Amino acid sequence: MAKLVDKEMKIEELVKKVDFDKMQCAHCHGPACNTPAFLEKQLFCWEKVAKKWKPLKGVRVCEAGTCFIGVDNNEMVEQNCGDCPPKYKDCVACSDTDMCNVKVLLPSTMTTIIKK
Repeated sequence: MAKLVDKEMKIEELVKKVDFDKMQCAHCHGPACNTPAFLEKQLFCWEKVAKKWKPLKGVRVCEAGTCFIGVDNNEMVEQNCGDCPPKYKDCVACSDTDMCNVKVLLPSTMTTIIKK
């Protein structure tokens, strides 16, 4: 019994250290559907608003099925879920892999409009 209590206490300590706001999460509606394989099939995007310096790893499933990375007229980069908003002078959409909306997709000159 003492071993079980020790094990439960260790698990509680580990859970306290987890930042659940940064954990990827997907809703599932079936028996035993909360598996790593189910999570791997979901599309997550990098999320960054134009006024922030660093993108955050997406924690919510991109229901739109497309991620984008765009540059506004002030050369500020935004990354998020969805289609390219018309406000961007340069924007690339992707859906081929998880976290696909990375800076290398943007044209090096950033002078042409790119929409996929």
